[in-house]
Amino acid sequence: MRNTIWEKKIPTLLGLILITIGIGITSLLVKEGTVFISRADPSAEPQDVRITNISDSSFTVSYQTSGGVFGSINLRDEKSQDKTFFDERDKPGLLEERKIHSIMVKNLSPSTKYSFSITSGKDSFLNNDLPFTAVTAPVLGKIKPSFGFIVGKVVLPNGEKVKEAIIYVSANGSQALSTIAAPEGTYSLSLEGIKTENLSSYFNFSKMGNIKMLVLGDGKTSHVRLFAKEINSVPTIVLSQNYDFTIGSAPSS
Repeated sequence: MRNTIWEKKIPTLLGLILITIGIGITSLLVKEGTVFISRADPSAEPQDVRITNISDSSFTVSYQTSGGVFGSINLRDEKSQDKTFFDERDKPGLLEERKIHSIMVKNLSPSTKYSFSITSGKDSFLNNDLPFTAVTAPVLGKIKPSFGFIVGKVVLPNGEKVKEAIIYVSANGSQALSTIAAPEGTYSLSLEGIKTENLSSYFNFSKMGNIKMLVLGDGKTSHVRLFAKEINSVPTIVLSQNYDFTIGSAPSS
């Protein structure tokens, strides 16, 4: 009889121990950012994730979703502390659902690698089951070349205002920059302090150097090319049309 009682109790005790261990391991993995939480809503999945505007103390994470959802970045800093950053257009306590997301991660240390996940809607997303990563730039000299601002406007093919649009800018050998268009479709992006692609020094434009722009909004895309000397007044861009302003003002396709 004694053997029978213990034969019944041992599996029960082992089961409780295994469940406890399993919960502990799962909690640890979630904290470390290595668990890919189930995607209940496919429309919340981040698409075309890009890291831009890298400086010695910040970087920007941008992406798109097929549905309008809330978005945030969950960062693990060098002290293993978790920090959350929200869309740069959000105000404290006033989050908005969006399809185009742009989140500035700031107050960082120079030349440091950071890991993060994206919370989109109700789900958390990683990069192929691993955290996304970004490395901040080193501290460079105080003298920053001044190239002014890229200024222009984006409209829909029917001439109406675009609801959401993001503009990516780069030159051959430079880092990538980005900015969100204002509600009326206008945008202004400073080129001050733009760095080389490897972030080791400041990038030097020539007036005849080419600048590439990628404009995304309302499910449409435009590719644009222009001379550096033309940045202060970029002609209006009609989304879904491509432009090469180095050869003319008419759409190239």
